[in-house]
Amino acid sequence: MMPWHSPETDVILESMPRKQKRQKLIYNVAENDAEFCIGCIMDGKIIRHGAYAAWINMLQRCYGESYRSARKQYLQVSLDPAWHKFSAFYAWWKPRYRTGWHLDKDLLIPGNQIYGPSTCVYIPKELNNFTVGRDCKRGDLPIGVSWDKQHGKYMSRANDSKGKYLFLGLYDDPMEAHEAWFFKKLEIALEYKGLCDSIYPDLYRGVQRKLLFIHREQLAA
Repeated sequence: MMPWHSPETDVILESMPRKQKRQKLIYNVAENDAEFCIGCIMDGKIIRHGAYAAWINMLQRCYGESYRSARKQYLQVSLDPAWHKFSAFYAWWKPRYRTGWHLDKDLLIPGNQIYGPSTCVYIPKELNNFTVGRDCKRGDLPIGVSWDKQHGKYMSRANDSKGKYLFLGLYDDPMEAHEAWFFKKLEIALEYKGLCDSIYPDLYRGVQRKLLFIHREQLAA
């Protein structure tokens, strides 16, 4: 049974003083120094505090050998020592987390591989989906490009701010199709500017930089 949480259960857990502090370090580096209970069983369900769940997930990505070996994209990921104590992460998490939001480590700094207070930001799911390159990638083709067998050309399409795919045309050259994807994504990104500005001052520029980072990766491939 997977643990779950909600704003209501987080409040309940925070009101429950921790009875016994764990002495053993998690992954031999991290300390759970929470003053409140980070989990319990409630109405037959396993409840875990949202901040603790996020912290453990980060630790798994940074130090979990089996997890990392099965997900090569995390082999270079590390954790800022500032977050080796749960209390430090919780203090950062508390004013920033909103229900359903995702922790992002490379939107402010494209290509960043370090989880830490100066590199991470919580963002809504739709913004996360828009920036993580969910657009179709088939085999060795660039992001945003697929082969249209019917027409014998490369098809370009991009997911919009609502998660729907937009058809951008057919091209003879795959990089031309990718260019169409790139410029369309920059155009759509403008729709997120107001949201980005309300979350973090430099977040919109981060979205632009990440799209440019993805684009340059494709050009260099």
